[in-house]
Amino acid sequence: MRNFKWFLLVGMLGFILGGCATQDMELSNEGFQEISRRNYGPAEVQLEKALSINPDNPYALLNMGVVYQETGRLDKARQMYERLIGLQPKDIAEKSNTGSLAGKGLVDIAKENLKLLEAREAELAASRKPVETAPQATSTSLSPKETTLPPPEKKGWESQVPAKEAFCKVRKNESLLDIAGRQDVYGDALKWPGLFRLNMNSLEKMKATESFATEKLPEGLRLKYVTRDGASENLAAMGDKLWVVDIASAKAMNGVVPSAILLMRKGYHAYLTKSQLAGEEWIRLRVGFYKDILEALKVSEEVKALLNMSETPMPIKIERKELERFAGY
Repeated sequence: MRNFKWFLLVGMLGFILGGCATQDMELSNEGFQEISRRNYGPAEVQLEKALSINPDNPYALLNMGVVYQETGRLDKARQMYERLIGLQPKDIAEKSNTGSLAGKGLVDIAKENLKLLEAREAELAASRKPVETAPQATSTSLSPKETTLPPPEKKGWESQVPAKEAFCKVRKNESLLDIAGRQDVYGDALKWPGLFRLNMNSLEKMKATESFATEKLPEGLRLKYVTRDGASENLAAMGDKLWVVDIASAKAMNGVVPSAILLMRKGYHAYLTKSQLAGEEWIRLRVGFYKDILEALKVSEEVKALLNMSETPMPIKIERKELERFAGY
């Protein structure tokens, strides 16, 4: 679960002139809904559809920029914001969950996001040197339909590390697998995808090879991780979302790593677990966590297209202990 950035979410009603929205506006709003739930993979799918219908949809451009920014693709995020600014739309944000953005134009909001993106880039550069705390970037996304949403847990720049996050330093010759297995971090090597989700920007230059999880990281690099208390909070917020999508299995972890990295970069909560089949141990790649089979089936179709799979991956309902082990991270 990615917790290191938060949104100011605003609503826009001005487009509803004839009582109904165009298809691209509806898709853009669906993308916004997914962003508000931090489901960046599904959000990207809806926004891509919106932009295929109307490449100049300002809401879709802004929201796609946020998706790219939140999944570590900063160059693409910049392209979305700059394209929106170049179009110079006159649309105005009419409502804001904080009130701070009400009356602001989309162009102004895109410019603010660009500044935040640049600040994030500066933060990444600074993170290569040991520091005590790291500022939290805030991105702005826009809905053409929503009015107000509950306030985010964090607003604006934060000088302190959120309570549910902590930092660890990479020791000599350590990999993500090694760090996740450390008792002062997760004590569970299989939870390395949780480390990757929290540190995608810091690790964005690494190639998604089969050996990704075991590649040695720079000594002294600071990585975020979720504390046990934070994981408990995340799990409580998750509720009973016991449905997941079973993507792939392999006898060795490197057989599923590239797909796991791609899914996480697209915003999905991918995780790895082990199972026994005919006396042999298998590594399973799964994506979760969903409230019912219908939600999981929708994600199954998205993953099939994303990974170019010949068959649709199977939704399954997991046991509570698996949810407790992986959902909080």
